[in-house]
Amino acid sequence: MGTGAGCAGTVTHWDSVEAPAEAARTDLLRQTVQSVKRMLAEEVDRYILWSPVLIAAGAVTYFSLSVEPSWPMVAGLYAVAAICAVALYRTGARWPALIICLVASGFLISKTRTEILSTPVLASNTSVVTVSGWVEALEFKSPRKQRALIRVIRLEPWTNNPLPEKLRISLSRKTGDLAVGSAVSFKAKLFKPRKPISPGAFDFARRDWFRGIGGSGYGFGEVTAVVNPGPRPFGIWLGAEISNIRTRIANAVKAHLQGDEAAFAVAILTGLRGGIPDVIVGHLRAAGLAHLLAISGLHMGLIAFSLFSLVRALFALSERAVLELPIKKWAAVLALLGATAYLLVSGAAISTQRAYIMVTIMLLAIIVARPAISMHNLALAAILLLVWQPESVLNVSFQMSFLSVVALIALYEKRARIGFDGAPKNRSNGHILWRARRVLLYIAGIALSTLVAGLATGPIAAYHFNRVAVFGMVANLIAIPLMALVIMPLALVGVLLIPFGMESVPFALAGWGITLLLKSAEVAANIPGSIHHVPSTSAPALLAMVVGMLWFCLWRTRLRWFGAVSISVGLAMTIFARQPDILIDQEARVIAVRTLGGRLVPTSKTAARFAVERWLSRDGDSASPAEASSRQGMVCDREGCIAMTHTGKRVAWLNHASALWDECGRSDIVITSFSYRGKCGSAKLVIDRYALYRNGAHAVYLTTTGFKVVRVVDHRGHRPWSDDVPISRSSHSPNNRTETAGTE
Repeated sequence: MGTGAGCAGTVTHWDSVEAPAEAARTDLLRQTVQSVKRMLAEEVDRYILWSPVLIAAGAVTYFSLSVEPSWPMVAGLYAVAAICAVALYRTGARWPALIICLVASGFLISKTRTEILSTPVLASNTSVVTVSGWVEALEFKSPRKQRALIRVIRLEPWTNNPLPEKLRISLSRKTGDLAVGSAVSFKAKLFKPRKPISPGAFDFARRDWFRGIGGSGYGFGEVTAVVNPGPRPFGIWLGAEISNIRTRIANAVKAHLQGDEAAFAVAILTGLRGGIPDVIVGHLRAAGLAHLLAISGLHMGLIAFSLFSLVRALFALSERAVLELPIKKWAAVLALLGATAYLLVSGAAISTQRAYIMVTIMLLAIIVARPAISMHNLALAAILLLVWQPESVLNVSFQMSFLSVVALIALYEKRARIGFDGAPKNRSNGHILWRARRVLLYIAGIALSTLVAGLATGPIAAYHFNRVAVFGMVANLIAIPLMALVIMPLALVGVLLIPFGMESVPFALAGWGITLLLKSAEVAANIPGSIHHVPSTSAPALLAMVVGMLWFCLWRTRLRWFGAVSISVGLAMTIFARQPDILIDQEARVIAVRTLGGRLVPTSKTAARFAVERWLSRDGDSASPAEASSRQGMVCDREGCIAMTHTGKRVAWLNHASALWDECGRSDIVITSFSYRGKCGSAKLVIDRYALYRNGAHAVYLTTTGFKVVRVVDHRGHRPWSDDVPISRSSHSPNNRTETAGTE
């Protein structure tokens, strides 16, 4: 009895201890929920800012599908979403209902855009054909090469499938200089849109499909004029007129500037970048200044702001105008007209169009007396762009431009909330000291803005380009003030003075700024370790980091710190991401194997050079194809190459069937540059040219239990912009172990 009483007493004691602890946990949970509800109530005016994010989520969902959804399927899904939204709305859950509607709208907009385009593409490569068409755009890749965008009139001979609307053709300038707006004819070999160089790599075919481009090729022979081409389309006529203006501006710049300075000035004013030497482009990339060559938000904003400031300054010369006229609104109108002209003259690239929409909304906000720079204006611009071109959500320029602006506006809002006005107003310490403090604050502002924009866009740049400019912030501290205060304003003034023949002085001064900018880029690029190469990560990892950064920037209360969780998850996924152990080109011209040294070794330094360069870059490897092919671990002769992987697997890449018998008995993995449908000894994996042709490039991941094969077709699926029709992994060979045995 005593023992029983003691036990009972003990239970009562623990119950008395646990009860307050349980109550404390319950109270803490209740307080946390109430705190979150209170913060959400404070953020109610920010809910609308998530509209473009939700529309983008619907677009991403559509583009990530492996099979094109039919209209009945889309209609059914949309009906289900509408029913769910109505049911939630009636229960008072208005915001969840709106979320469903926005995501479904993004999906529907993307499907509609795809159906409207229906771009005809080449089904196969062609032999020599005669291409006749209008020159819609022209790009000079080098002094000897030019690339033209041809709007097709006819192809001869051609009987198989509908004519592609546009073709991108490379020609030698020896065949004759082309002119935008002319109707030309020449012989060419055409190629169907190329597949990605590896699973998960950039899909050029999808990009071209949404631009209406159905194939590419190279022309040769003499370029002649088309006889009786028919009436010139309005778009072609307008392009020709704009091209003439661009040429006049380029010639005026070259008359007063020389060499690299002239090429850079022409690029930022007209979008014609073919004259910039590759070494200069390399310096700008290594210094983190490559964004200066792409006419986007920076250039469009500087042009609009320079015009706005110039017009206001001219009006300010009249006291009557200042007192009686709305000069700020007039300046905004003229700046909008100038931005429109710059859009047309600069070539109206996709990134320029996006920047123009953003600048237009900001200037319209000034005209209607609203804040020009705000998250709501940015959200409106993003919605317009996603409705107009939903495929932009997959474009690196869209991702980087909007995420950087979101981060900068969030920084601007934070500074405004803490009452920081950017400059001290007390001049009691002396005019010179006051000016010095303003200069230091300006430099600090640029440094902080560069740091914030770099942190926001860093994951995107690493995902798409596999490199990070280590000294980018330092280089931008020099480049951005030069662009904002010297180069762009003076270049703009020079362009405005061309009709009067007074452009020499502004162009000369702008050239001085360009010289300093290019020199700073060269210095930064030549510092050892200026570029840090990073391996590719997965799309889910990037998505997690982007969502986390948006969460941090769009909210204002402490709720924003939950974004750190998503960012941390994305970083962890990046750190633990695996890279392929074997990569195989679509045409079996080259493979790369991760050997005992742990790095990729390609079988050739010249074959499929572009593919090998991208493989190495996506692996975080800074080596060139020649450097990588000289590494230990690969032995080659005229029949093929043999390599040992870092896990001890023997890989054979064969050019001739004569070596097939021996290697099928000795190698674990056999890859052939010819079609092979027979059995292959004890080899656990056989990949032949037929499988590569049908399924695209392959990536093989070696595991402790075997291997995992990932093909381009697995990533692309069967969509309008892909001609992929997957075949069974073993349908091309009677060997049951081919491409199946040992896989995960």
